Amino acid sequence: MILANSFSTVRGMKPRRLNRTRLLEMANEYAAGAVKHLTFVNRRDELELEQAREGLRVHFLFPNCNDEQRALLLAMALTRRGFNLMVNVCEPARYTRDLDRVEQQFCEMRSEILQSGLMEGLTSIQRAILQKEFFQIRFSRR
Repeated sequence: MILANSFSTVRGMKPRRLNRTRLLEMANEYAAGAVKHLTFVNRRDELELEQAREGLRVHFLFPNCNDEQRALLLAMALTRRGFNLMVNVCEPARYTRDLDRVEQQFCEMRSEILQSGLMEGLTSIQRAILQKEFFQIRFSRR
């Protein structure tokens, strides 16, 4: 079973040998394996499936966080994803108000995470993932 094998592999590896990229790949494999067992019928269910997939990734990457902290990390990940889509896929000029609102939410969540003390309980690889994969927005060139 991919879920059990991925998690035990992470636990069995020394932190220095497990790099950020490989851990993210493993989180994606974990989430993909789990969502295969979920079904969706319509477009709305696809959004719920995507949220479930992202929730599984957060749970995999941050097993040492409590439920409240993981909920905050999930909200951050989903807000970041929405902002990325608005900036890099949509026409940003058409959605200026929405972009401003989502950017403000993103910055508020980032500040909340930094002020919550969550970072102190993370390993160095988890802090690197949080900085690179949660706190940064990539802008594509058109």
